[in-house]
Amino acid sequence: MDATRTVACLIYPDVMSLDVTGPMQVFASANVERQRQGLPRHYELVLLGTTAGPVATSAGLKLVADASWAECAPATLDTLLIPGGVGVDAQRRDQPLLAWLRVAEPRVRRLGSVCSGALILAEAGLFDGRKATTHWADLAALGEYASIEVQGDRLHTYDPTDPEAAHLFSSAGVTAGIDLALALVEADLGRALALAVAQRLVMFLRRPGGQTQFSPMLAAPSGNVARLAALLEWIPGISATSCPSRRWPPRRI
Repeated sequence: MDATRTVACLIYPDVMSLDVTGPMQVFASANVERQRQGLPRHYELVLLGTTAGPVATSAGLKLVADASWAECAPATLDTLLIPGGVGVDAQRRDQPLLAWLRVAEPRVRRLGSVCSGALILAEAGLFDGRKATTHWADLAALGEYASIEVQGDRLHTYDPTDPEAAHLFSSAGVTAGIDLALALVEADLGRALALAVAQRLVMFLRRPGGQTQFSPMLAAPSGNVARLAALLEWIPGISATSCPSRRWPPRRI
């Protein structure tokens, strides 16, 4: 039987709810997919706060911390995620938390950040001499740490083939945390299961870590968006119909 791995995520006042629930749902869905295959759960999910109990996110929704991070033995954790949000600045000034993260880093198998959570790990000095990314709006703040090699235009820095990048990594904003979690699941349980999770979550595309943070559709001038949308709707019809007479653009009526 596979050993169960504990995945913990830090929560704090004004954390971005999706930075927490997005990645954690990926691990939960991996458990569901395994159970559908008659296999045991692989992940145990834990939320860590300053104290156990409810914590208000920036959306006003409350998440419940299972335990205090101060009372959690890092060696009991497999993966620890540090999310972002408007409450990040207060966490960057929390010296006991930063000290705990420094102790935790060599004791957990994987430590990573989601979105502006990278600034917490940077403040703790854990990205010194390493590559890191964060939400595009926080790249300048991350760049203030001169010892960090900021990689702005990528979704995450996790790389299972690189021992350093497989241990300590970061991801861009919000939904990039889901891409990161899928990469972690693939490393643990294989590509087929990671793809099954992505399909179950109705994801349009499982994006690689090196992909740009900016969608071409969102970056396009507003006047071109409608034209691009029409093109993207037409393209799948080519393979679906295999009709050589179908042409672009459609004939005007």
